[in-house]
Amino acid sequence: MKTLLSRLRELITTLLSRLRQRPVLTSIAAVALVLSLGLGITGLVLDDDSDEVANEAGGYQLMAPDDWDVTQEGPITKLASPGKDALISVTTGYRGPLNFAGAVFFQQVGRNYEETKLTGVQGERVGSRPALIYSGQGVNKSGVKVNFLAITVEGQPRNYAISVFTAANSDAQQILPRVNSVVDTFRALDKR
Repeated sequence: MKTLLSRLRELITTLLSRLRQRPVLTSIAAVALVLSLGLGITGLVLDDDSDEVANEAGGYQLMAPDDWDVTQEGPITKLASPGKDALISVTTGYRGPLNFAGAVFFQQVGRNYEETKLTGVQGERVGSRPALIYSGQGVNKSGVKVNFLAITVEGQPRNYAISVFTAANSDAQQILPRVNSVVDTFRALDKR
């Protein structure tokens, strides 16, 4: 009889074997693992120095670090880190299946840059909802190389769209935990 531990060991061995055969998927999995760990750790850190931001027009809420600038106009919420190292924009997204809405949103975000390059696509969860995360790079109108994420979160009747922008030369260890913690606190407001 196989024990739970032996089944887990077999599963891990099989998974590692498959990942070695697919280096691109391995890279994406590694990024997902780092982001997940970062979300868990920074979620604990952000609780004490953040404010709840609700957007009734967009039907969502999230937590914003106290020292970030927050502006709202209709269904759009924009957050900017001190020094503008990171910008996050949240709004309602395209209707339809998650894979379609995610691809359209990535194309929309990518049109704002020169030399746009897709660097990864992964399925995740944002809060309790399925999400599709496209990551990319491009050069903005000022000639600055940027990294960006086009995150589509499943919703009804519309999906939600979260875009994240950071300068390619920004200190990832400083900025990514705060960005991840903002994104992870996203919640759709209950329609009653």
